[in-house]
Amino acid sequence: MEVLIVQAHPSEHSFNQAILDTALVSLQRGGIDPTVIRLAKEKLRADTALRKPSALILIYPTWWGGYPASLMQWINEIHKSQSDLLQDVRAILSITTHGSSKFINLLQGEWGRSYTKNRISKICDNSVKLKWTSLYKIDRCTAEELANYLNKVKIDVMEFLAT
Repeated sequence: MEVLIVQAHPSEHSFNQAILDTALVSLQRGGIDPTVIRLAKEKLRADTALRKPSALILIYPTWWGGYPASLMQWINEIHKSQSDLLQDVRAILSITTHGSSKFINLLQGEWGRSYTKNRISKICDNSVKLKWTSLYKIDRCTAEELANYLNKVKIDVMEFLAT
């Protein structure tokens, strides 16, 4: 299984980095060595050759109700220059964090989940499966709640491998 992880956060000291590290360990324990793109840490040229993945993991914080600008820019570049990169993707796992509550996210229309379903999945395999893992109110989480969420990420990544 070819897995592409796209992580969009500018800081290596963020909770999103802990999520990325957790996902990597889970994948490697499953015998998978994924390709990782860390947006905002490396400038990915539009003509960069990437192996076509069969699975995509998006790791990002939800900012102002949507994707970070770096993730949107990457998606737009993929649409323009490598429209067939994601055509073999049969599973997309979105792992995100929110400052707001689930209720507020629902009022905002769950933009990230909706965009993944209505835009990204349309350029993937027709049978693509979507999974959404989200942590709400991250600014008010205790250390125990953050650790529990990382355990949930481990479980979700392992279930993702089984798809």
